Amino acid sequence: VGDITFGVTAIIKGEPSWKNIKSGVLYGRVFISIPFGFTIEPFSSSGTKQLSQLNIGSGVSRINMGIFGEYNWNNKTNTRVYGAISSAASTPEQLYTPVNIFSGAHSNPDSIISNIGETYKFKEGNWINTLIGIDTELLRNKFLIKLESSTAMKSRDRYTSLDDDWDRWMENHDGYDSEFKKWDFCIEAWFLNSTSDKRIGPFNFDIVLGYNRTFNTENTFEGYKLYSGITTYFQGW
Repeated sequence: VGDITFGVTAIIKGEPSWKNIKSGVLYGRVFISIPFGFTIEPFSSSGTKQLSQLNIGSGVSRINMGIFGEYNWNNKTNTRVYGAISSAASTPEQLYTPVNIFSGAHSNPDSIISNIGETYKFKEGNWINTLIGIDTELLRNKFLIKLESSTAMKSRDRYTSLDDDWDRWMENHDGYDSEFKKWDFCIEAWFLNSTSDKRIGPFNFDIVLGYNRTFNTENTFEGYKLYSGITTYFQGW
């Protein structure tokens, strides 16, 4: 129901960690996102039904390029450090003007469409993401602790329509800005039961308990969340 993303990850240097040797590895990554999710229809054909429609996808194509590296000591605790950096840029796309999102100068569908146009051009701001983390097994193949820090920075979106005031209002206005920054820190505890010769019972599964804190934010939310999850595996030969 959303956009489609596909890409490739290739080794630039080193040996992959699954070889179970003390080694470092550096990967290159390229991902392309194609707009496939539903976006609102033109008001001229959908009328007031557009008011209840939602943009499921971003409406823009993106290309994301970056590198990911890790070093695994393959010791008793299977300690690993890892990090990544990536950047993403979008192409400008023509989208249909929403009549339910308007500035103070436009208050009804007719004035919105006549002043802004049936469509407008949208270019999403560029992204820069970073990640650094470490995980170690306090109990080999049984209990793992992970610490991770990540940042996300997005530049301001760009709107182009028949109305310059609307464009600026959509990009930023009092209480809102499409440009933002944030820093997340999380700690996770993993209870591992997915190693065949170490598992308890007949089923493979891993359970995670986590805490994530978002701070040093600009134009976005700050706070924390507690979460849990379970991953299970089914294999056969």
